Amino acid sequence: MEEWHYYISSAQLTDEELLKHPRLEWGVESMHWLLDVNFNEDKTRVWNMNLQKTLNIVRKVVLNLVKKFKEKCSTKTTFIGIQRRNLFDLNNLSKFFNSLQSLAH
Repeated sequence: MEEWHYYISSAQLTDEELLKHPRLEWGVESMHWLLDVNFNEDKTRVWNMNLQKTLNIVRKVVLNLVKKFKEKCSTKTTFIGIQRRNLFDLNNLSKFFNSLQSLAH
């Protein structure tokens, strides 16, 4: 199956340079998808702009912490599974933070 995509640009780009732009866009879209699926970000009704920005940063930090945790522990557990386990069990939450602390050293 073939797909064609057309782009309009005044920049003189090589084929490789041109391919970087859609890939960057999909990187942004996949981050947005993760935020929406894991945090229902699209349904958040916060009107204060500073609070919106703060929540967005915190969500991204959490996604990155969980990603690092999964890499370190080689776990196949889903993001939501890690959330649930840590929200309802303080011992697990303690282990989670200890493993993250060991990443920093």
